[in-house]
Amino acid sequence: MRVLRGMVVVTVAVLGCRVWPADAADIILGGDATDQVDVQINMKSANPLKHKIRYSAKDTAIDLGSADDPVTNGATAVVFSDTDCQCIVMGQAPGTTPGWTLDGSGTTYRWKDHVTKSSAQVKDGKIKFKRKGGIAYGLDGTNQGEVEVQVTFGTSADRFCTRFAAPTSPWSYDTSILYNSKVFDTGTASCSAVPWFCGSCAQPIPCSPGCDGTCVGGFCWYLGAPGASCDATCAAVGKTCDAATITYAGSGGTTSNCTAVLNALLPDWGATDIDCTASVGAIGCWYFGETEEYARCTAPPTTCAASNHPGIHRACACQ
Repeated sequence: MRVLRGMVVVTVAVLGCRVWPADAADIILGGDATDQVDVQINMKSANPLKHKIRYSAKDTAIDLGSADDPVTNGATAVVFSDTDCQCIVMGQAPGTTPGWTLDGSGTTYRWKDHVTKSSAQVKDGKIKFKRKGGIAYGLDGTNQGEVEVQVTFGTSADRFCTRFAAPTSPWSYDTSILYNSKVFDTGTASCSAVPWFCGSCAQPIPCSPGCDGTCVGGFCWYLGAPGASCDATCAAVGKTCDAATITYAGSGGTTSNCTAVLNALLPDWGATDIDCTASVGAIGCWYFGETEEYARCTAPPTTCAASNHPGIHRACACQ
């Protein structure tokens, strides 16, 4: 087990309000000798409804108390390699029936989707899920090699991650119809950046009725004018800069969130992470029109007040 703590900020939805503790983490599952991890992508059947992705992890790092309540906010998993990707949304009721439930002892969350016969479970020391049908993961003639699974609960910035080593018998377990690995990639030090081609893998979270911008992740986003700060961008629409500018898509957020925001505001493309300390500064998630570049500054820490190059448009959350 490895828990890597950094400058990411966790978002927890509590009775409609957001709380921003400063101690989010990449939680790496499978790194100890006593841990057990397994992933399988099975497309053997001629019936696409029987295709499935299954994942399980037994690791003492899994703490029920660290997960945002999936009964209220659902959960997501993204499974990816260097070439392929699958987003799995484990939605809450009433969109999914019966969705997530917490048992009477308060020790186990369970999820079911009666339509697809998919399921999941999380409790102290264990996460597992099985998704049946709707599998778009592109197993083909090219070996997948290493595959990573990342699980998030609700709006939390915590990520539970396992990176699997390439199967030692690829002719049996890395084929055009089956991928299976039970071996942790010992070179894993943190959760990987989700490839841009995965797009956003998150629960659709509604914005407040007063949002006349673009809603992503439950926040109201605007593309700033060239060179404008987010303070100025938000003031121009009668609002103030939301902390999500920093914690969702900026230096305290993730590359995939930045990509999702920019793709909602602009044509689809992928953001890259850049250390901007010696260049454009604390501008977070941004777009540069001259080169069609999408990027997220991982350093210095994002601020709402930062402005810089006159050709750069900042992505700003306003409230």
